[in-house]
Parts: sequence; C-alpha cells; structure tokens
Amino acid sequence: MKKKSTIAAILLTISCLSFAQTKYADSLRGILPTITKPLARFMVLDNLLLEKVNREGNNVDSAFTFQLLKIAQDLNNDSLLAISYNWLGTYFFGNKGDNATGLEYYFKGIPFAESARDNRRISSLYIDIALCYFDLNNHEEGIKNIRKGSQHLPLKSSPMYDYMLTQYQSGLAQYFL
Repeated sequence: MKKKSTIAAILLTISCLSFAQTKYADSLRGILPTITKPLARFMVLDNLLLEKVNREGNNVDSAFTFQLLKIAQDLNNDSLLAISYNWLGTYFFGNKGDNATGLEYYFKGIPFAESARDNRRISSLYIDIALCYFDLNNHEEGIKNIRKGSQHLPLKSSPMYDYMLTQYQSGLAQYFL
C-alpha cells in the first residue's frame, strides 16, 4: 500500500511541476516579443529552450538556437557563444539525428566555455558529446567524454549542480547499459 501511495505522490508532483513549467514557458513566450536588449533576449530564449527540453525531451526550436548564436556573436561573448554552440549541437543531434554536425557544434563550444571558466557549460558539452558517441556506438569515446564532463561539474552550491549530476549519471548509466 505504501508503494502505491508513493507512486501516486510522485505522479501528482510531476503533473504539478509540468503544469508550472508550462505556465512559466508561456509567460516567457509572452514577453519575448517585447524584449529588445540583446542580453535579456538571450536569457529568455535560453530559458525557453531549457523549459522546452525539460518538458518535451530534445525537441529544440531551431529558430531560437540560431537567434542565440546571432546574439552571442554580436556581443562577442565567450559564455554566450558556449551556450549557443551547446544548443546548436543539441538541435542537430537531438532533433535532426545529425551526430556529425552536433559534435561539430559541441566541440566548437568547449574553448568558449573554458575561456569563460563556465564549469556547468563545460560539463554539459562533454556530456552531450558523450551521448553522441554512445549513439554512434563508439563507447570508448563516449566514456572518455562522460568522465571529462564529470570532472567539470559545477560546484555543489550551484543551482545547476543537481541537474548536471543527473545528466552525468544518466549518461554513465547509458554507457553501462
């Protein structure tokens, strides 16, 4: 009986969270046309993509990803370029099934993330690279990159630590499966 009530509580929590995420994404979509400052627009687009991925998996909006890259290039900002290349890699790998182009964008992002000293992004890029290699059945490159991702997890005090740790653990589980 306890197991059934635990499962019911988890399902209720997930449904409430997904409703809340939808409201959040809808509010971001609503304000997007009014935002003209490039950095603010970048942040809203980035959050919209993250919400979409959290709700729908790797269903990344290509228009948003290319807008991110354009803003990052215009601002010549390493951190924003790393984020943009990460999203573009996810778009090509996740949406298009184009591992080669996905890997190209992921690898382009690494020097920018390193220059910005952004461990969260470095970790994300290496973990995503690993997932591409796993998809290509190149498990040696996959495990090498998943381990690099784990070496760059954000600090435990970071709000993104648990998220990135889960990404790492999920990729590691995929390797062992």
